[in-house]
This record gives sequence, C-alpha cells and structure tokens, in this order.
Amino acid sequence: MSVQERLDGILLRSLHDDLTQHFKSIQRTFEKQLQAATDAVVALARDSTASSSPAHASAQLSVAIERLHKIRNAFAEASKHEQAMVSQLSHRIEFVKRAEACTQPLVQPCASSLCSADPSLPLTHHQRLLRLVVDYLLRRGYYESASLLTSAVGIEHFVETPLFHTSAHIIHALRDQDPQPALRWCQRNHSRLKKLGSTFEFQVRLRQFYALVGAGESMDALLVAREHLAPHASRPSLLQAVQAAMGALAFPVDSPQTKHQFARERWHELVEAFSAEMFRLHSLPTGSVLCTFLQAGLAALRVNACSEQQSRQLSCPTCNAPLSILAMRVPSADRLTSRLICPISGTSMHGDNYPMALPNGHVYGVKALEEMNERGGHVTCTATGADLALSECPKLFVV
Repeated sequence: MSVQERLDGILLRSLHDDLTQHFKSIQRTFEKQLQAATDAVVALARDSTASSSPAHASAQLSVAIERLHKIRNAFAEASKHEQAMVSQLSHRIEFVKRAEACTQPLVQPCASSLCSADPSLPLTHHQRLLRLVVDYLLRRGYYESASLLTSAVGIEHFVETPLFHTSAHIIHALRDQDPQPALRWCQRNHSRLKKLGSTFEFQVRLRQFYALVGAGESMDALLVAREHLAPHASRPSLLQAVQAAMGALAFPVDSPQTKHQFARERWHELVEAFSAEMFRLHSLPTGSVLCTFLQAGLAALRVNACSEQQSRQLSCPTCNAPLSILAMRVPSADRLTSRLICPISGTSMHGDNYPMALPNGHVYGVKALEEMNERGGHVTCTATGADLALSECPKLFVV
C-alpha cells in the first residue's frame, strides 16, 4: 500500500468510525426512550381498566404524548447530524476516487500556490498538501489560522476541525486542573474506550483524587477512590497506582513520598495522554503527517557532515533553520557517491567552478574566490578569517 493510499484510508476510516459509533449510540438511546414510552402507554392502558379517574388518565396520556414528541424531535436532530456526516463522507469518497484516477506524479508547488491551485499541480495533490498543512496547524493549536486556510481553499470536508476544537476545550481544562470536561468525554465514549482497553478515565480519576487530597477534601477524595479507583485494583498494571493513592492520605502533601504526585507536571502528562487517546479513538496518526513527510525527505538529503558546524552549507536544507531542527532527529542517508560544495556560494565544485585549496587546507570554488579577489584584491578564508593572495591557492584535483 502506497503512502497516498494510507493517507486516503485514514481520511475515510476516521469519519466512518465516528459515523458508526454515533449511529450505535443514538440507537441505544432511542431504544431506551422508546421502551420507556411504550411501558408508560401500557401502564396507562392497564390503569384505564381499573377505577382510575378520567382526569388522571388524561394527565398520564399527555405525559406519554409529550415524551413521544421529544423522541421525535431528538430523532430528527440526530438524523440531521447523520446526514451531514454522510454528506461529508461522500465528499471524501469522491476525493479518493479522483486521487486514484490522477496519474500525474506529485510535484513540489511554490509557496505562493498554497491558496491558489498551481497549474502544474493536480487538484487532488494540491488539496492533499493543504490538508496536511491544516492538520499540522490544528495539532499545534493554531485554530484560527487553520479555519482561515480551510475556508480560503474550500477543503472543509477533508479536515477534522470540529474534532480538534472539541479536544482543545478539554486540553485547556486539563491545563487548568479541571477534570470535568475530560470525564464527560470519557462518559460519551465509554464503550469505545473500554473496547480499546484504555486506562485514560482511571488516570483522570487519579488526578481528581490527588487534587481533592491536595485541597484538604479527604472525604470527597475517599468517595472518588471508593467509586472509581478501587474497581481497578484487580488489574495488576493499576494496583500500584491505587496503593500509592491510598498512601497519599497518610502523608502530608509536601512529604518526599507524595509531593511529586501533586506537581503541576502531572496535569501536563494527562494532556499528553488525552491527545494520544483521542487520536487512537478516531483512528488518526499520533504525530503530524506533514512532519513525517518532511523528515522522510530530509533523511534522504542528510549526510554525516550535516551535523558538523564547519561543514554546513548554505543551500542544504538539513543544515539551516528551520528544517535543521527536524533533521536532527532523522538518520543520515547512505550515499555511495558525493560531490564537493563550495562553502561560500553553496554551488557544486565541478567543471568551470573547479575546487581550489587554500594553504590552510580549506577548499573553495574558483568562482567564489575570483569574485572575492575582484572586490578586495585578496581572498578571505571564511572558516579562519585569514586573508590570502589568490596566487597562493592552487587548483585541487580529486581522484
């Protein structure tokens, strides 16, 4: 499977999974509400045979009718939401079909073509590139910029903007040490998280427990522990965490045994855990695909000399910011052939621009040295700062 097919698979699978889970959730809810309404009507029919007053029967019937009206309105709202999701999924399927039909290879567009399609770039490739950019902006928290770019290029159907907006609210609450939005998210996705074997809700409850202990609300902390932590004590992987939490009740908050549990960094760890769980739940990559693509390209360009300060080249993207930051974490390419690059001009030293060696051992292209000599009457070694005559620099032959 090609990289493009994997990306298109993620595009379809994430929305398909959300649509399936939404349908199942609504189905369970309506079945419960409809059963409750049916039971009320059956009870009303049973009471009508007894000695019940007409006023009481009329009141009960009004309640049953009102409940059915609410079910109908809720069903209409859910159906409207599902229609929007189906429409979005249809747009994505059409996009994938166009991408499969496009045989032109992906070329590199210029920076000015981000918001206006480059004639040399197929539309599907252009949209795919923009989708990666928007995904990166959303992951970094630049929601306004992502929304402006999405609206400008018309790719609303191909990005997960609502999902990231919802997660941003939960992340901000966790950073403010408020676990309630995260707990509501866990409740909405309880069955899916359970199927994945997730422990995120336990981690949130554990932070809630420590927050209550730190605030001096030991009784409320015990209630949380009894209801939400104790049931997990049977799991060997969580038993130690439950025992440590119970031990926190016996020690002061600032004691060496427990003070690390009350550090603010624990909430930041919870933010990272939520992001990972949210991506896993919606079948999304845990990292930015744009960064992955950039790193793959940089790995093909990076050589061992890129990590040496004295060997950095002006024209090499792996040697210069901002891509050098990404290149630091990628392996070097295994190249069987190499070429000499002039450190001054950044051009290849071959043909008319043959290499010349300075007496101190540094090598530069003849064109850069001649241009430097015409300006100042001498050449300057950019590595050491030494001024030398051009006649002292012999031509270098590489065997």
